[in-house]
Amino acid sequence: FAALDSDGSGELTFKEFRSACRNYGFHGNAQALFSSLDMMRDGVLKVKEVTFLDDWPTPANLLSEIGDASHLAKGYLHGA
Repeated sequence: FAALDSDGSGELTFKEFRSACRNYGFHGNAQALFSSLDMMRDGVLKVKEVTFLDDWPTPANLLSEIGDASHLAKGYLHGA
């Protein structure tokens, strides 16, 4: 979060957020994403509004979980 907070205010304005989206290659609707994350509806993002993303499953995490569970299915199917 701090890396995106260019002015060190502890909050992300839409301008900072949009800049970070561009820098990290996000090509979707930054305004819609910002609005979705702005739970307080005060026009800035605070750490507490986005910390849930730390535990959000990513495609790599999901594939890893599927891979980790696949050995269980194989064992079950083969009578192990």
